[in-house]
Amino acid sequence: LGVPFGFGAVRHALQKHVERFGRHLPAAVLSGVRVRSTLPDAHLDLPPTRLEDVLVVVLPVGSAMSDWPTGALIDRNGPEL
Repeated sequence: LGVPFGFGAVRHALQKHVERFGRHLPAAVLSGVRVRSTLPDAHLDLPPTRLEDVLVVVLPVGSAMSDWPTGALIDRNGPEL
């Protein structure tokens, strides 16, 4: 697929667990990055998107970690899986 990075988002409470897991992988755990995604279901009383302040786990797949773009927002442009 030619994907440069894989990423996932986890709660801050899981930071030590994820960092321990990442010791054996070329992964980076980033804080201070917000993730915007579409809600999986439509709710009339909620906005269509949510903005979360989470830890982002980045796995370099086709690029080096130094190529990860700077910025403080990831826009998923759809719902999370």
